[in-house]
Amino acid sequence: MKISKNTVIILITFLVGACLSTVGCSSTAKKPVQPIRSTPAAPQTSQNASPAPTSSKAPLPNPDSPLEITNQAVAEANKVIGHNKAAAFVTDKVIYIGLDLGSDIDKQDSYRIEKNVIDRVKRLESGGYTVRVTSDINIVSQIKIVYQGIAQGKPMLDYNIEVDRVTRELTPKGS
Repeated sequence: MKISKNTVIILITFLVGACLSTVGCSSTAKKPVQPIRSTPAAPQTSQNASPAPTSSKAPLPNPDSPLEITNQAVAEANKVIGHNKAAAFVTDKVIYIGLDLGSDIDKQDSYRIEKNVIDRVKRLESGGYTVRVTSDINIVSQIKIVYQGIAQGKPMLDYNIEVDRVTRELTPKGS
């Protein structure tokens, strides 16, 4: 049985068409990561800021990914007046937020700003997250490192040391 050239071409065309219709010829699009606008940190001359109070549960809308939750928390934190820039990351249903305060902020004002950030993030709708906020410059620098890395698409595992430091410092004693 001899198969003509036209039959082979038709058969190949049919197979290619079947493969394309089954598999599809488009790839899934990834959401672009929002760029981080960096601002120079104000020099901190004194250690007036201390780890912030912690809240209980803070609900967030549609917790699709830790990066989306982080971006939502940072956007809400940045709406609070009194600090330069917020950074954050999410791990184990806890949102850690670091606030870059100026050097002229006293301890009482820093506590008020941190409390306002907690209240603002808690107003987001559902999710069951705990929110921890700090303006301690040493902890904030660790949070910024993690925040910038995950915003660039790097895995959280690359930041285990920083995450361990932050969670150890901001976890209430006795927990």
